[in-house]
Order: sequence, then C-alpha cells, then structure tokens
Amino acid sequence: MAPTLGTASGVLVKAGVGVSAVMTANANSEVDNFIEQAEAFICGFIKYDAVATWAANSALITSKMLTEYVERSAAIECIFYDLTGYTDGIEAENMVTVHWGRMLQITEVLNANGVQDFMEVN
Repeated sequence: MAPTLGTASGVLVKAGVGVSAVMTANANSEVDNFIEQAEAFICGFIKYDAVATWAANSALITSKMLTEYVERSAAIECIFYDLTGYTDGIEAENMVTVHWGRMLQITEVLNANGVQDFMEVN
C-alpha cells in the first residue's frame, strides 16, 4: 500500500537537513511506513477512512490539516531514527517539539464540535 495523505518529500522537508541519509535514500520504504502509521492514527482519531476517500476530498482546505498532521508525525519518526545528523540533540528535540505542538493544535481542531461535519467526514 502506498501512502495517501502525505508524501515522502513533504516529510523529509519537515525533518530538516539533518535527517539520516538512510531516510533520504530509502524514502519510498521507511518514510512511507511512517506515513502509513500516521494515516492509520489520524483515520482512527477522526473515525473516518480519509485514505479511502482522499481522491474526492483532497482539494478541501480542511484536508490540508490531515496532510500536515501525517507529514509532521512521520517527520518526528525520521528525526528520532538517527539524531547524529543534527547539530546536537537539542536541535533535534526542538524540531520535534515544534512538530508535536502543531500536531496537538490540529487534533484539538479536529476534535472540536462541528469541525468533522464541516470536513464532511462523519
């Protein structure tokens, strides 16, 4: 199965220039696995199979939140895969903190009353 809600290139940009060469060389395997794991989580969270209906809904502005969430989640996994490419552990930790904070904001928005109705996902 290929990822649907995010792209390897989007993940690698979010992971930054310090991301492991293993991730950049194998973007179609390891990174795709991280994307698919995030897709499964976000579909479970919103209780809707956004992957199955992506072709019809991907142009919706609210769908961009799902892409952002999935790519940020996968970027965190890429960062933690190998921290040695970053200046130090603090740089990597700061990147993860920024991603994590934004992911929390997205889940709060998705959990708000009426948002899933607006997104037409329930």
